[in-house]
Amino acid sequence: MAQNRPEVKQRIAETNTRSDVKQRRTESAKAAWARPETRQNYMQSNARPDVKLRKSNSARAAYARPDTKRRHVETNAKPEVKQRRSAALKAAHMRPEVNLHQSHAERHKPPKGRFKGVSPKRKKWRAYINNKSLGVYSTPDEAAKAYNDGVDKYWNGDGWKNPV
Repeated sequence: MAQNRPEVKQRIAETNTRSDVKQRRTESAKAAWARPETRQNYMQSNARPDVKLRKSNSARAAYARPDTKRRHVETNAKPEVKQRRSAALKAAHMRPEVNLHQSHAERHKPPKGRFKGVSPKRKKWRAYINNKSLGVYSTPDEAAKAYNDGVDKYWNGDGWKNPV
């Protein structure tokens, strides 16, 4: 196979580092991504479970190689990379909707709602008292009423009730 010959590998590596080749590839990729059918095909292929699994396995395998880890560490140590990342971080701090002191999960968690003892569960709402589930309801108002009934049942009405 021609790919295993060192001179072929060297020629391919030299071609990939030329700036004119990189620029042409970037422009063609941007033009392709501007077409709606390209985006649709990409989204459909990435939605398939076998494609997701293959991509995640290949990423894990690539990062397990020592040369990949070394390149990653060396790239992150470069001053221009550090400067670019710190500028992006400062820009993100200026946006009021981004709270960088929260974890990723906290920033993307659905809102809990306005009622005590009610939390979202998929596309419905769960009512609970002391981690004891009182049921799953289609609206937060129904779940709040169930919580109020639970206060009467479990705490003899001696507890805070939701204004429903």
